[in-house]
Amino acid sequence: MGNKGYRKYLKLDRETVAVNQEKIEEETRYDGKWVLKTNTTLTAEQVALKYKELWQVEQVFRDMKSVLDTRGGNDNRCMVEIMWHRRETKRKRRTQTSAYSVGRN
Repeated sequence: MGNKGYRKYLKLDRETVAVNQEKIEEETRYDGKWVLKTNTTLTAEQVALKYKELWQVEQVFRDMKSVLDTRGGNDNRCMVEIMWHRRETKRKRRTQTSAYSVGRN
């Protein structure tokens, strides 16, 4: 089995593979929830907000990579950085003028 994420739900013997039902039932307590583990001194709310920001950064870079079809060129990298800076400036203006809650999308 090539995917490490799925392997934890399996019992592997030399010749057999079986589903580890106990592990699946144990993991169901996390269904529909975020579980973030950190060693920082940030509050749970701050960690959640930082995680959302990280996700947004990664999404923008994926989008820009597909739009620009970047393959490591410096010109494209500068363009991505400029566009990211403009996007963040707009986002900060919006969040300053409106209330934000961790639970909202």
